[in-house]
Amino acid sequence: MASPKAVRTIGPLDRPLPSAIQSEQIVLASVLLEPSCWDTVAAVLSPEDFSTERSRRVFARMKDLADRGEKCDYGAIFNELVKHGQQEPDSLAYLSGLTRDYPSVVNLDHHLREVKDKSELRNQIRIAHSVIERCYTGAEPAQVIAESAAQTFGKIDSSRSDEGSTPEEIIRNSRGGISVFLDPTLRKSGRPTGFKKLDEYLGGGLQDGELIVLAARPSCGKSAMMSNICQNIILDPREPRRVDIFSLEMSAAALVTRMMCAAARIDAHKFRCGYLSQEERQRLQQGLNLIVESPLRIHENFRKTLPEIMRRIRKAFKDGSALVAIDFIQLMVTGSKSENRNLEIEEIGRALKLATLECDKPILVLSQIGRSAERRGGDMRPQLSDLKSSGSIEEHADTVLSIFREELYKKDREDLRGLADLDILKQRNGPLTRVPLRFLGQYVKFESAIQEMDDEGSRGSSYADR
Repeated sequence: MASPKAVRTIGPLDRPLPSAIQSEQIVLASVLLEPSCWDTVAAVLSPEDFSTERSRRVFARMKDLADRGEKCDYGAIFNELVKHGQQEPDSLAYLSGLTRDYPSVVNLDHHLREVKDKSELRNQIRIAHSVIERCYTGAEPAQVIAESAAQTFGKIDSSRSDEGSTPEEIIRNSRGGISVFLDPTLRKSGRPTGFKKLDEYLGGGLQDGELIVLAARPSCGKSAMMSNICQNIILDPREPRRVDIFSLEMSAAALVTRMMCAAARIDAHKFRCGYLSQEERQRLQQGLNLIVESPLRIHENFRKTLPEIMRRIRKAFKDGSALVAIDFIQLMVTGSKSENRNLEIEEIGRALKLATLECDKPILVLSQIGRSAERRGGDMRPQLSDLKSSGSIEEHADTVLSIFREELYKKDREDLRGLADLDILKQRNGPLTRVPLRFLGQYVKFESAIQEMDDEGSRGSSYADR
């Protein structure tokens, strides 16, 4: 059989693109010889994976026949080529030559991998060439080109034929083996949030590989709850763990100040005004020492684009971070032009979820809730549907938590002062329930509300230590 023309070249390299022409022809011959192998081939390859136009056309017509459930032989393929105006004078000879030159199906998996691998290499070369051209043109800032390139390369499908894993393989490859599946106490627990009841409902805390959304209306305490959870993890006396906070709204200095006051139980307003006693100043110093010595990382001076944040998230987890927290998702952008903000937020949510699976670590992301809850009247407690106006991020979340403070809507009710609820609106592996909390406004701090609070809680009741 005559060899097809060399694959076209790109740009100044003046070199043929990678290809596996013989493997491509063997794959096509295999389908003609054994039509039953079509499902195996179609699960790995698409027409675009072939390096020559003729092979792409033949494979596309095979796909048309298979989709209609029709027999795939020389005549049927030739008729399909004619119907699409793609026949050539030697088309029938080419098709019959495939099975003449390769009369049996041998090592099909190997040839499928060869074709797919060369296809991915060509794709990467095209992307790299596009980046080079953009760099030469100089019409965009270098950082924008770099972020776009990272995002594009990250989307390359480098998957291989995968038959999946059997339950036996999954158990054998799991840390702890079969014992972990038979004894739940041996399973790896999550990252404790410092809120006992919440941790119980979440199966031990924030779980690896999960995207957790913390949502609320503005000024309900989303950032305070996030910083409280992060602070409880980095200051855990049993096992302090590193946490990375991506602060898109609050400055790093303001965030450290808030944590310092919460750790020292210092009135944040008195601190800002400078009205502190000597004893309070000593506690403040102790609180600051705790934060300074903790394994906390705060990111604030960076481009708020999705590619840059994703790069930093992967780097943080690679460096040993136990949790990434983002405040908040509505301040993120994809970096590409989009006329639909909701679709953009949905894309961001999808990327964050994929990152949790890739790194097998939890990501806590804050989200604003629209005014839909307040417009309902009556019970203005947020519902899962209220997040729809925020780009459907709840669809990608494993757990959705919402903060509700009724005192913000009924300011004349003294009995509601400091009361707060953390509602679990969605959880893939646990109950949907409510965690009662109290909010200490002077410390910008949430605490568990398991027992009656003492007079310090400003509600005439006592509280239990976390």
